[in-house]
Amino acid sequence: MKRLIVFLVVLFSSFHFLGNGCGKRTYYQMITYDSPTPMILEVKNDSTSGNSFAGLDYMYMNGNYQGEKINIVRLSYQTSNTKKFSVTNFNFQVFYGNYLVKGIDNSYTSIKGYDGIKSGFGARASVMGGLNLNIKEFRLGLGIEPSINFDFGDYHSFRIDASEKGIIESDAGFMDFNLNIFPYISIPVSKNSLINLQMNIGFPGFISPIISLQKENYIFWAGYAVTRVNAGLMVNYDLIKSNF
Repeated sequence: MKRLIVFLVVLFSSFHFLGNGCGKRTYYQMITYDSPTPMILEVKNDSTSGNSFAGLDYMYMNGNYQGEKINIVRLSYQTSNTKKFSVTNFNFQVFYGNYLVKGIDNSYTSIKGYDGIKSGFGARASVMGGLNLNIKEFRLGLGIEPSINFDFGDYHSFRIDASEKGIIESDAGFMDFNLNIFPYISIPVSKNSLINLQMNIGFPGFISPIISLQKENYIFWAGYAVTRVNAGLMVNYDLIKSNF
């Protein structure tokens, strides 16, 4: 059953990113190109008791078409409820980014003005749920993350305008629903820290491997997938509040 679910997601993802086969370029919500954030699991903490984290991360990616570039900076707030055989995260994110569109003016239409940097911003809310085998704090499991995503700004306006004129394909409006499935492995390093590996399959990110180091009040994470790199830091929200 697990293999069937993963296969269906990969199959859907492939068709989704390839477009409808009519030869037009396809553009998606900006956040669709980014990676999900890592799942948070609770660790023993001697200085704070909360399980909420505020995060900042950055993504750089080559676009789907030659010469295109994408940059996204994201702020997140994520909570964790970790039990012996399950974990649940609630996640809210806001982002700002730039998409360098290139090659449409020259190759696709006599109408000019679509090439160039398109800025965008938006928000994303999701729930991560994972079921795992727990062997002395070593976890091997499978998670699922449905999300709702909002997209605004110049990039969104470009997608709508160019799509209405038949120049590109862009099915998603300012709001869209996405789904990620991710197998994960959590390896304890000490009583206060762990390394988490997860492979996200779905949207956002399509295929997004993530490695994170969680040490008491801090989570350092990175992702890499062909043309995309991610780097992020999360800090325990109680620790942030205590400094103000």
